[in-house]
Amino acid sequence: MIPAFTGIAASDGSLASFSVAKLNSKKRTMLTTGTPSTHNESFPSSYGVSSSSMAMAVTTGPLHKKRRFGEATTSTTTSSSVSPSEYVASALKSFDIPSKLDPYSVMAATYFLPYTEQDGMDLQVLSAVRKQDKDRLRELLLQQETQHTRNEPRNQFGETLAHLLSRWGDLDMLTFLVKDLNAISLNVRDCHGRTPLHNACMAIRPNMDLIAAIVKEAPELLLYPDDADNLPLELVRCNYHSECIKRFSQTKSTWMVELLSRRRYFGASD
Repeated sequence: MIPAFTGIAASDGSLASFSVAKLNSKKRTMLTTGTPSTHNESFPSSYGVSSSSMAMAVTTGPLHKKRRFGEATTSTTTSSSVSPSEYVASALKSFDIPSKLDPYSVMAATYFLPYTEQDGMDLQVLSAVRKQDKDRLRELLLQQETQHTRNEPRNQFGETLAHLLSRWGDLDMLTFLVKDLNAISLNVRDCHGRTPLHNACMAIRPNMDLIAAIVKEAPELLLYPDDADNLPLELVRCNYHSECIKRFSQTKSTWMVELLSRRRYFGASD
């Protein structure tokens, strides 16, 4: 949980407070320049990278054994000691791709949709999403598009529908809105700088299929930290680390190819 307020001593000895979350959201808004990209915008991809060049071995070792009294301690690297974030960082390092990007850079401002404070979401749309009523949802969104009022609605925490569906682990509705209707975007941040991928990873029981789907659609989200400097995969609970690493190992040919195609976009050398 990010502290909501920070105390600053005033000249009369009292404490003046300000909202860190609001300050950060305003900072992101001020940095927004140009036309933001959408979640499915194409990036340069023809850099001559073959999938066969991406093989990388992950160092694993035997499980720790119970040490007998007086036995010398040896240092071993085990699969359980590697976090999902460390696994991805190691894979990216092999190809000179940064494992973390500046969330306040111009590059971030042009990638993410601008943060705008809103009164709340359309309750009818939210109800249709919760009930998984796709026909009603399609009808409501079509009405908004006809009335030129379609945008990225947000709740009081700056969360969009993509944030909520990711936190709920609802892959079906997220796919319907992102892919089928092209109604919502994944390149969005809430008032704490969290993306839909952050919400998916910090769930009590993270949906690995949903995480993989988000990464496949918007792999850049792996590299952007929130306002507390936490990358999405750093928020995965420890008891799900091995499952998460297994999934990223199985889908490496997908997300690594996508990130490698963006090497120049990230400022990596060829």
